[in-house]
Amino acid sequence: MKTYFLKHLLFVAIVSVGTAWSTAAADSEGIFSLSPSSGSYTVSETFEIVVKMHSSEPVTSLKSYISFNPDLVSVSDLRANHGTFAYWWEEEITPGMIKLQSSIPAPGFQGEAEVARFTVQAKQQGTADFAIDPSSLVLTSQDTNILQVQDSFQARFLLAANSASADNPLPSSFLFFAMIAASIMVIIMLVLLIGRKKRNPVQ
Repeated sequence: MKTYFLKHLLFVAIVSVGTAWSTAAADSEGIFSLSPSSGSYTVSETFEIVVKMHSSEPVTSLKSYISFNPDLVSVSDLRANHGTFAYWWEEEITPGMIKLQSSIPAPGFQGEAEVARFTVQAKQQGTADFAIDPSSLVLTSQDTNILQVQDSFQARFLLAANSASADNPLPSSFLFFAMIAASIMVIIMLVLLIGRKKRNPVQ
């Protein structure tokens, strides 16, 4: 009976520890967010986006890849936070992707902080999305990835035609050819008028 009781007690202890570890792992999370997450802008207008990270436990490295449509927007002036995140291995803009990779000395960083910020310029009408790429990571000192990509916030912006485009919806090429056609018509009318005067001289 005593042996059975001890085995039962050991089993309960193991289950309890395992449950505690599972709960701790489930509660650990890292999240990237983009601010602002939405807005409306006109073609040629510029605005700034801030990349933030939130971690529920100390992390020692991060990888934040952010995708966008280069046909709709251009991205420039990428500025990483070298104050909080000491070492940077990637800090660049490629066509359709912003790449950020950094490491932090132990004990790491916990809480919320700005990762980087960049400038966006609207190129043409449409809906421009900025999304956290699934290859992104938030690693603890044990190299455990706690990033919750599905909980990370993407950003969506509506890009509208600027006032010049709205007031003048016709393409410039159409206006150019219309002016040429009008000029040709004026020349033809002048030629006809001169020819009529030559055929009917004033008496």
